[in-house]
Amino acid sequence: GRKCLIMSDSESAIAKIEHAYRHGVSEFGDGGDRAAMLRAINAYRSDLELVIMMYVPAHAGGLLS
Repeated sequence: GRKCLIMSDSESAIAKIEHAYRHGVSEFGDGGDRAAMLRAINAYRSDLELVIMMYVPAHAGGLLS
């Protein structure tokens, strides 16, 4: 199966995506204005074997290789 690593400098985005995947997408509240995007992420994610989300601080001097 396909695997995906997502690296982001936004902890809040990672938290919203994880919450939507585990608990569903709400039309109101946290997911309201992003509901369609969160549903699309969930649909794509359900086709993958493994998804790892990793927080990477921006402008912190980290190097990825």
